[in-house]
Amino acid sequence: MKKIIMVAFVFLCVATNIQAQEKDPLNPPVREGGYGDAVTCSGKNKALVLFILGGKGKKEEPEKYTASEYAKLLQAGFKNPKYTNYPTETVVYYRETNKYGPTVARIIINGLRYETDSGASVFSPSMIGNYIDVFTKYYREKNNIPLKDKQITTDNN
Repeated sequence: MKKIIMVAFVFLCVATNIQAQEKDPLNPPVREGGYGDAVTCSGKNKALVLFILGGKGKKEEPEKYTASEYAKLLQAGFKNPKYTNYPTETVVYYRETNKYGPTVARIIINGLRYETDSGASVFSPSMIGNYIDVFTKYYREKNNIPLKDKQITTDNN
């Protein structure tokens, strides 16, 4: 009897999680996936989405964090008023490469890759962390969201 109850409980938890994701396509906010997944999610949901591609760094200078860890850190930073004047819910996709090379990141806003005035569109995770206000302010302006709003969530339509 306990086994049947446990199986029913696990099924109920899984079903509830699936329903929550169907209602909120931005849940969970940190996901393993590719750049195309990030662009699709951003365009479909008018969302600010990050994509992190994680390398191991150089042999003599390894990366401080994995792509997954960078994704979690950045996702938390974008919504925390301690790190930005414009807290914004984001979704972060990441892919671990397990190869030597730098970890790089891209910002996608409303389905379009963010570029600086000089055309740069690939950043280090720490660079993104240092300029969260630039990205969140740009996102709010593109979506006509008042800058004075304390915390915003992305549109789930």
